Amino acid sequence: MSEIRAEVEAAERVRTLYVALTRAKVRLVVSALWPGDVPSGLDKADSHAKLLALSPAAPNLPLLWARALGAEASDVVDDDGVRWRFPALETGAEDDLRAEARADSANSIPEETNAEIARATADLAARRIAAAEREARPYSAAASSEAHARLERISGDSWEHRDFGEADPWARDAAMLAGVAVHRAFERWDFAAEPRQEIERLKEIIAAPLAAAPEPVQARSLARASAVLDAFAVGPLPAKLRPLAPAILARELAVLLPPSETTGPVGFISGAIDLLYRDPDTGELVIADWKTDEVSTDEELTARAQAYAPQGAIYVRAIREALSLDADPRFELWFVAAGRVVVN
Repeated sequence: MSEIRAEVEAAERVRTLYVALTRAKVRLVVSALWPGDVPSGLDKADSHAKLLALSPAAPNLPLLWARALGAEASDVVDDDGVRWRFPALETGAEDDLRAEARADSANSIPEETNAEIARATADLAARRIAAAEREARPYSAAASSEAHARLERISGDSWEHRDFGEADPWARDAAMLAGVAVHRAFERWDFAAEPRQEIERLKEIIAAPLAAAPEPVQARSLARASAVLDAFAVGPLPAKLRPLAPAILARELAVLLPPSETTGPVGFISGAIDLLYRDPDTGELVIADWKTDEVSTDEELTARAQAYAPQGAIYVRAIREALSLDADPRFELWFVAAGRVVVN
């Protein structure tokens, strides 16, 4: 079996070499490490370079090497017009003789070929840059990733610092976990129930996932989530939500869609729409996103709404494409602690 396999492999090398050498229309480049000894037959030629060495027309490489040395160049053109380049003869410092030899070699190539080579080189350089940029992009990203990046650029006087103190090392983790807890509460909210009673019920539910967090984070997260829900209960939003209950289509609706820009992830964008409902008055589809940010001024509200705009655009595109809508659904930001709704 090993002999048959070797025979098949040898024949395949001949076929692939023939295909490679006969497909070129204008110019052929062959790159190989030339063998020290010429093999005795096809079955001994275990590379394309050794197959070439078997050809009766194979050049006298030692002679070409000597000619290149004499010209102090790393390449030489043989009598058939084939250029042979010897990387081993290249050095970092090129003297006048080497430069002259290269100039003579370049002059032997038609001007239009030189121009084509220059264009191909520029194209390869551009493709290399594009490939590096693509490689640097993540494969996937959350729908909220750009919004979070924008929030990072907003003033350091963010609500998590105001709530927990700038020096608190657990502030960021506690703030994010509190947001998760509030979203969990609204996912289970009974809009027909009395808000205060519903909040007391939900406080027991949101405490469960917080139990796995470190004690400093757990205590701060629960306190923050409870404060947000308490502020929501006494604000104007429960009254706005109650008539929407029959019009709710989905809560925590999973989103998975391809990126629309070359600057985004290579593979996909994922997320979850907090609330999808149909406006009882207009019949319009509406995407609502819960936000637990502490905002006290109109300027802060506007800045936060602008930061969340990319996330809203992704959700809007997801619903429009999934349902083949003729127009974009409305996107709303519900700032539950502040009792404000912003239409983006």
